[in-house]
Amino acid sequence: MWAGGSTQVGANSVAFAEHWNGSSWSGSVALPGAEYDVFNAIADDGAGGLWGVGWQTPGLGYFQMGQQYDGSQWSMAALPDAGENNNNLYGLASAGTEAWAVGYATGVPQPLIEHFDGTSWSIEPNPGQPGRVLYAAQRVGGQIWVAGDGLILRRSI
Repeated sequence: MWAGGSTQVGANSVAFAEHWNGSSWSGSVALPGAEYDVFNAIADDGAGGLWGVGWQTPGLGYFQMGQQYDGSQWSMAALPDAGENNNNLYGLASAGTEAWAVGYATGVPQPLIEHFDGTSWSIEPNPGQPGRVLYAAQRVGGQIWVAGDGLILRRSI
């Protein structure tokens, strides 16, 4: 089992993932991307590693952040531009080498769904309404379910 969050490294908060192997925990500090970094969700990347998504604060506002772990080291994910500031990823689901991250984008919250197709991330259109935030994503059989503020979405994969 994996869990994500952040840990203090010097004066900064750095994204952190911990693994439970059935008898003990071991941790893995992610790449410091900004003054504060946090993993809100962790998921298997389908290739023996992990995805971690959340937020970072390089200045004012919250900015989405994603990293991939290959089993030995973390690397920053090239996420699509979700707006100038105040965007965050809260949930993550994977299916094989594909992944879906959910949260909100730009200023007044607007639902945000991003999809990794095995090669690159892109923003997906979604039927969400402005002012809504998406908090969770889960694969159930051949579908991805997404839930947020008064909103439940599903998509066949």
